[in-house]
Amino acid sequence: MSAPPSVAGTSRNRAIAIGVLLAVVVAAIAWSKAGDKALDEGGITTKVDEPLAPAPDALLADLVIGTPNASWGRLQRGIGGAVGILPSSAGGIICAIAGLDPVLASEIDGGAAAFGVVAGDPASPSVLFAVKLADLRKMRSTLVNGETARYASRDAGGMTELIAKGSNTPAPLALGISPSGYLLIARTSEELGRLGPYVSRTLPKRRLPAEGAIVIDVPKAALAALVKPKLEALWAGLQTWLLGEDDRMRRTRGRAPDFGDPKAIVAALDGWVTRRIAIVADLEKLRVAVDFGDDGVSILATMTPNAAGGVAATWTDAMKLGDTAPLAVLPRASAVALLLRDDENDRADQAHEAESLVTRALGDRLADGDAKKLHDIGVDYTKARADVLGAALLWDDPQGLLVRGTVRDADAATRFVRGAVELARSAPFKDVLRAREVSVANEDVAGLGKISLATVVREPRKEPSPSAPARPRGDAGAGTGDAGAKRPTKDQLGLAWIVDAERLTLATGELPTATLGAGMHPDQKLGDEPVLARMLAALGADMSGVLVVQPLRFDPMRANLPAAPLTLALGRKEKNAVLRIDVGHGLLREFARWQMGL
Repeated sequence: MSAPPSVAGTSRNRAIAIGVLLAVVVAAIAWSKAGDKALDEGGITTKVDEPLAPAPDALLADLVIGTPNASWGRLQRGIGGAVGILPSSAGGIICAIAGLDPVLASEIDGGAAAFGVVAGDPASPSVLFAVKLADLRKMRSTLVNGETARYASRDAGGMTELIAKGSNTPAPLALGISPSGYLLIARTSEELGRLGPYVSRTLPKRRLPAEGAIVIDVPKAALAALVKPKLEALWAGLQTWLLGEDDRMRRTRGRAPDFGDPKAIVAALDGWVTRRIAIVADLEKLRVAVDFGDDGVSILATMTPNAAGGVAATWTDAMKLGDTAPLAVLPRASAVALLLRDDENDRADQAHEAESLVTRALGDRLADGDAKKLHDIGVDYTKARADVLGAALLWDDPQGLLVRGTVRDADAATRFVRGAVELARSAPFKDVLRAREVSVANEDVAGLGKISLATVVREPRKEPSPSAPARPRGDAGAGTGDAGAKRPTKDQLGLAWIVDAERLTLATGELPTATLGAGMHPDQKLGDEPVLARMLAALGADMSGVLVVQPLRFDPMRANLPAAPLTLALGRKEKNAVLRIDVGHGLLREFARWQMGL
């Protein structure tokens, strides 16, 4: 993200400050594009003599930062590193963004609430931000009326717009001062006059929200009138592009795709996407609260359904809830870990949608007998699974994918896996996998007991034509993993699984047996990592789905740094759906270093 240059200079500190604060503000605005009323009208917290101003047309969101100095201080101390050299006050950051002399930082009241508004097209909205001045008269004298004043002034909708003297280039931002004592920052003069009265006269008279260092509220009308049409347009544009690419490739190749029909896949996805857009449009309100804690930044979105019986209420009420214990026991080395809870109806729908997607995509490539096998796999999946499903991507050597799910019918679970393996023997699945031979065996493995192991011996890849560009060759890694496991060659795929009365554990990868053992008896678990343990504990026992990502594990140079997780959790609180995102300080620190080229 680019930042406006500072009038006082282009020092590295100011450039970093601009980038960091704009990133925080833009991230908060992005989360606000999904729905509610403005802040409660009850209670006056700031004495303002001016009359209230109406909300702007196409209002997308109101934003409140209750204590800017305290919030910035917690964030700065938590991230540390390069962020520590930035100004220590919110006023210093604002001066860097606005291009004001840093000595004026003390004239911005970082202890008073700051306000903002977002309006217009969700893809390119108008934004205005307002911070309270410690002494309005002194600030006006310094900026406009003094002998050394660097600004002239003009009226902008009752605001005093600041116009830089002697500048031949347009200012990157529009600055203004309101009669009620706020410094206003917008992108254009038009936005300053249009949005400034509402932010400086109306928002300060509302009761400050009790939760969140930053709180964003979106009016209900924005969901149906602005957000929903924009999401529909984005999806329609993506569909057009995908189908256009399909037509282009058919013309280029002179034939249909080898595997699957993109038109059928897009048609199947259309129903899923349309239902999710309908949920967003059926929300009564949404509030996003951002907090800065000891371990990182948390973002909590609370979504209130419009009415009982609507699509949003039906979706929220159907959530299967529980704690995060099944996720905490997954291997600590997981670069990605996922926990899902669902009920029997959900599982039946999943099986039906998967069968429909595959059947429609493959069309006449799928023989009648194989279609029957596919259907039976879905039936066994529904019979076998209970409500908890966990998965993990292990990125340490050996790399592999692990799946663990509670079962209510062990026989159905066994049939499900064996049926999927058997389907790999049939076209077109055989062609997709380049399977030459598929074998299944039972083995006794120390510490695990009797497991099933499927091996797919693959046909060699076709050599590219001499005129084709060379493909880069990856390194499979030199680790040996489990000393007792055989490492498949590059032309083999392995799948190992074990089913008992309580769960199915399945693993695939370079050494599927080693990955299976790591999943069943991990040396260290995700819950053993203190930062992750605290994040998971904060989620409570009302979660339907949780995703944990440890991005640094994908980078060999950073894999051994302290844990820096990102978690996303979906659940329910009372009648509201909640989405919580936690970003570890370590991840933000590395992001700041990356932005600086370190």
